[in-house]
Amino acid sequence: AVTTELPVIVAQPVALPEAIEGDEAGLLVYTRLRQPANLVDRAGAWAGLANPMMTTESLRQQLQMMGIDLAQLRPGGNLSVFVFKPADAASQPAWAALAPTGPESQLVKTIGMMVAGSSQGKIGDDALLAENEPTLQKAQQAGQQLSTINDHPMSADLQAYLNVASLMEQYGPMLRNQSIFLQGLLSNAASAAGGKGGASAAQLQNAQRIIGVEVQALFDALDQIKSASVNVDLDPKAVESSLVVTPKAGSTMASYYDAKPVQAPDLVQFLPADGMMTIQMSVSDPKRVADIYMNYMKQILPADKPEQIQAMQSMMDKMSQIGPQTIAYSMKMDPAATQGAMQLDGVAQLDKPDRFI
Repeated sequence: AVTTELPVIVAQPVALPEAIEGDEAGLLVYTRLRQPANLVDRAGAWAGLANPMMTTESLRQQLQMMGIDLAQLRPGGNLSVFVFKPADAASQPAWAALAPTGPESQLVKTIGMMVAGSSQGKIGDDALLAENEPTLQKAQQAGQQLSTINDHPMSADLQAYLNVASLMEQYGPMLRNQSIFLQGLLSNAASAAGGKGGASAAQLQNAQRIIGVEVQALFDALDQIKSASVNVDLDPKAVESSLVVTPKAGSTMASYYDAKPVQAPDLVQFLPADGMMTIQMSVSDPKRVADIYMNYMKQILPADKPEQIQAMQSMMDKMSQIGPQTIAYSMKMDPAATQGAMQLDGVAQLDKPDRFI
């Protein structure tokens, strides 16, 4: 027997971009741009790869033709757009923006002319542009909180923050009603197809059941999230992105975050180096994963065919007994295939491989 000692990937702390919560300022959403003038330069460099005519200089010239002079922006400052919670269910969200320039700058006046009905003011040294006068006043009242968010150091070029809890409180009931309406349409279609061929009716019933479970799983997840942020950095060598989710305290999702970082073997070394996408992941608690999966599969599989549920449960039970595992796989297009087939290579390290076999 030959034993190979695998190098270990040591768990390292990862500094994720931080987003300040928007509850105190009454925000649903906000978007921040780090140093907009530099961001245009970075975006131009990447755009030039797809279109050689789209250079940094051409982007600046296009903005200049629109009356947007980036030279009027204060170096080192961020630009933020805020969306406030509506006052009531009948109202629409309103927006306001903070820009690193003086309120009397030509840049602010030009943008203000482009947005009908907008109002202009300031918060500290930054220019404030709002959808209308009431929103301007609301933004100025929350000026300290908005400035804190806008001036908070950024480790990415763009950050989009979602107050998921407030969004679900505001729009969750409407989204749920729409999903119920969609399932009702599928149910009616299945009933109508019942007399014209059982196969199509069965397919529609399956679609209704699957869509219903998938939508419910989505709502289950959203109901446990406090906020989320998407961050994108246009590094000259690579575009880096991250999704940071903050769960509600005491939720089931929050308990998942108690897991400690793992030290995993480097399995990627055994995979093709030219893969389009290469992923390595570790599963520390397969039973929890299997239980969550089966919770939804029991709702998807036909209730009148218990043998399918039993077979799936048996398979999940066996998988949960394998123990902790690390899996790596790589995907790429197979050049030898005429129909663009995908080649998938994978390797796994199992805590209890005998149970897997």
